[in-house]
Amino acid sequence: MAVREVTTPAMFNQLLTMSAGAPVCIIFKASWCGACKYILPHFYEFSKYYNGAIIFLEVDVDKVQELFQYFAINYYPTFMLFKGGIKINEFNGADPRRLSEELENLTY
Repeated sequence: MAVREVTTPAMFNQLLTMSAGAPVCIIFKASWCGACKYILPHFYEFSKYYNGAIIFLEVDVDKVQELFQYFAINYYPTFMLFKGGIKINEFNGADPRRLSEELENLTY
């Protein structure tokens, strides 16, 4: 399943609600951020690997500033993991190994 780009707060809420209990991984990023550019190809590869078992969403600070303010995002990239519509974890940084471990934990 492809990574979905979130373009509005309403779209974010709708996608989270429609996840039907499936795990959701969200990357909060900036297009000008070097660390974000580094981790993004890994994020896309993980979305292919999990093929719908986890829903992957991408939020760009320059396009949806309201979500960055709402979640008080101060570091790029920041990852949030949701299960059943509830945030269960948050971490930041461009470490593919950490992202892989967190995604593995999300599926259990």
